[in-house]
Amino acid sequence: MNILFRVDASPTIGMGHLMRCLALAQGLAVNKHRIQFMVRRETQPYCLSRDDWVGEIVILPELDNLSQETSYLKSHLADFKIDAWVLDGYQFDEPYRQAFIQSASSLIVFD
Repeated sequence: MNILFRVDASPTIGMGHLMRCLALAQGLAVNKHRIQFMVRRETQPYCLSRDDWVGEIVILPELDNLSQETSYLKSHLADFKIDAWVLDGYQFDEPYRQAFIQSASSLIVFD
């Protein structure tokens, strides 16, 4: 399966969301699932600092709002044939999640 994690980390929001997703990704990688993390540029150094990192890092382009992000993410889900994806972060509000209800991919949400 192709699994995408959409998560961020920063001094403001902390590392908890990223670490939770990394732990899940590590378990999935053992079973040969393809892992991608889509993160904002400010999150990348935290990912690269880990010796136990698994998965490809995809940098989210600078976008003006969550609506533009949902459009970009929908395209990515289709282009990369993502089977399941994980959202972890308080910024992913109900309208953001609702934008993906009809998605062919399974959506997993951590709060």
